[in-house]
Amino acid sequence: MKEFTANNDSIVNTDNVVWMTTGTTHVARAEEWPIMPTEWVHAMLKPWNFFDQTPTLDLPEEK
Repeated sequence: MKEFTANNDSIVNTDNVVWMTTGTTHVARAEEWPIMPTEWVHAMLKPWNFFDQTPTLDLPEEK
């Protein structure tokens, strides 16, 4: 999807939104009707290279 980042727009002081679409992956079987099973979806958002260095380097020493 390089067309979305090709012009290198700044994202500083902007509202960044991520949409995760799930569903339509379960095809119902006759054996499941009328009690349909639940399929769980897990997602984790994890920053990548968010900081230039480890922010814990500047922590004050514990007394």
